[in-house]
Amino acid sequence: MTDTNRPPARTPSGPATERLNAATRHLCAGAHIDDRFRNRVLGEVYDRPELAVAPNPGIDTAPVLRHMLFARSATSIEYAVTAVLFIVCILIAGSGRGTLLTVLLVWGAATTAVVASWGSAGLSARERARRIRKLAAGVGVLGAAVAVLAFYETVFAGPQYDQFGFRVDSGAASDEGVPIWVPLLILLTVNLLFGLVRVARILAIRDGRPPPQEETPRLTEIAAAADSPVISYASGAPPFVGFGDNVATWQIALLLKPGPDVPGEAEPESGSWDDLDAVTLNRHLKTELAELAHDTEQTVHLPGLTIRDQVFVSGLDVTGKILDIAELSGATGLPVDSVEDVQTNPVHPARHYLRCQVASWDGELVTTVFVHSAFQGGTLYLEFSSYVLAPTRSEYHVFGRRRLPRSATRWWGGLRAVVLMPALTGYSVLGFADAAAGAARRGLRRLASASVEPGAQAKDDLGAQVGLRELGASTAKDRHAQSRDAVKYTEILERQALEAVLVFLEEHGVDVDEMRARRDTIVNHGVINYGNLTAGVIGRGATANIGAVGTGSTGTVKGAKQ
Repeated sequence: MTDTNRPPARTPSGPATERLNAATRHLCAGAHIDDRFRNRVLGEVYDRPELAVAPNPGIDTAPVLRHMLFARSATSIEYAVTAVLFIVCILIAGSGRGTLLTVLLVWGAATTAVVASWGSAGLSARERARRIRKLAAGVGVLGAAVAVLAFYETVFAGPQYDQFGFRVDSGAASDEGVPIWVPLLILLTVNLLFGLVRVARILAIRDGRPPPQEETPRLTEIAAAADSPVISYASGAPPFVGFGDNVATWQIALLLKPGPDVPGEAEPESGSWDDLDAVTLNRHLKTELAELAHDTEQTVHLPGLTIRDQVFVSGLDVTGKILDIAELSGATGLPVDSVEDVQTNPVHPARHYLRCQVASWDGELVTTVFVHSAFQGGTLYLEFSSYVLAPTRSEYHVFGRRRLPRSATRWWGGLRAVVLMPALTGYSVLGFADAAAGAARRGLRRLASASVEPGAQAKDDLGAQVGLRELGASTAKDRHAQSRDAVKYTEILERQALEAVLVFLEEHGVDVDEMRARRDTIVNHGVINYGNLTAGVIGRGATANIGAVGTGSTGTVKGAKQ
C-alpha cells in the first residue's frame, strides 16, 4: 500500500550498486556533452545558495550535480591546458607561425563546413546549431590570430614579408623555430587525450559507475529539497516551478446545498455538516487516489504514482529558505504549525495542493496533477492544474540500443577530436576566458553573500526560479507514445479526483447535481467557459453547433457554416 502520509523516499545516490534511472543517467551524460546546459544549471541553481531549490521529479538530483561539478572542473582544465599549449606552439614555431596558423585556419574552416553540411545528421536542431556555433567560434579565433599576426609582422617587419604579411626570410637564426609538424603533433596529441578522457567519463555513466564523491553544503541542501513539503517559488510566475509545462488549469465553484436526503428545507450555514472541511476532503482524495497505484482485476496500476501534500509560498512572502512545514511560521511571520493549518486557512500566503504524480518511462516522463480545495463563502472551490515534464533531450541519449560498442565509441571519440582539432583548439581560448570569468563571478558572489548580515535579504525574492530537470527537458515531441501517455495520465487523475470529490460530497449530504453536470461537461467536452465565448468555424464547408451545456445553462443554439 502506498504511504500517502509521508513523501516518497529519495533514491540513495552514494552506493555504486544503486541503479540510476534512464532520465538521471541521460542528464549525467548531458553534464559532459552540453556546456550550455551545465552552465545554466550550475549558474542558476547550484551557484545561487540564497535562493530556494525547485523540485526535480523523476530523477536523483545529487549524482547529476556531482557530474556537473566534475565536468566543469575538468573542462576548465582542458581549456586552460589547450589554450596555453596553443600559444606555446605559436611561439616555438618561429618564422613558421604564419604557416602554422594558416594551416589550422584552413583545416578548421573545412571541417566546420563538413560538420555543418553532413556531420550533424540525426542531431536535434538545437544540438546541431550549438555544435556549429562552437566550431565556428573556434575558427573565428584562428582567423583573428592570423589577422593579428599578419598586421604585426607587416607593420613592425621590414621588406622581407610577402603580400600576405608572413616572413619569407627568417633573418636571425633564433627565429627559425621548430618544424611545423612539431606544434601540429602537440596540438593533435592534447586534443586526442582530452577527447578520450571525455569519452571515458561518459562510458562510466553507461556502466553505472558512481560520479566523483564531491559533497558540498549546497549539494546536500539541494538533495534535501527534493523531498521538501514546502516549495518557495519566484514571484511573477505560476507556483509549480520544476514540474514542466502547463497542460491545463481549470476550476469549479460549487454552492454548498443540502441534498435531497437531508431533512429540512432551509439551507444550513456553511460548515454545519460534520467533517465537511478541506482537511477531511484531502484525506479522502489521498486514500482514493492511492488505490490507483495497484492493479485491479480489470486494470493495471499507474506507474510510479505518488500522492503527497505540497505547500507553495511566494519567495516574496518568506524571509529565508524553507525545507519543512515547521519553518513556515518563522519564515512568514504567521502561525502555521502543520499542513492542516494551511489547508484550513485559504487566505494564508501559503497554498496547499494535493500533488498527484506519475513518473513513467523510467523517469523520462513525469505527469503531475495538483488539486486545491477550499471551503469558503458557502462554496467549495476546486482547482486542478496539470503539468508535464517532457523527456530529456535526445542528444543526451548516448546509451541503449543502436549505440556504438565500447571500443568503437573510444575510437570514434578520438577520431572526432583529431579531425576537429583546429576548431576545438581555437575555441579553447574562448572557453578558458569564460571559465576564468565564471570563477571570478562565483568568488565575488561568495564574498558578497558573506558580507550580508542575517535578515538583510528579507526584502528580496528568495523563491526558486527554475529546476534542473526542466532545463534538461526536450522541446520536441520525439515519441508519439510518450506525448499520448501524458494526456492519458492527466485525464485519468483528473477523472478519478472528480469522482472522489463527488462521492465525498454525496456521503456528507451535499447536493451534487451541479457537480455531476460540471463533471459531465469536463469529461465529455473538455471546455468550461467562465466569461464571454466567441466561436466560429474556419475553412470552406466547415460547420459547427454552438450552445449552452449543463443544468441551468442558458444560451442560444445556432448553426454556423462557412
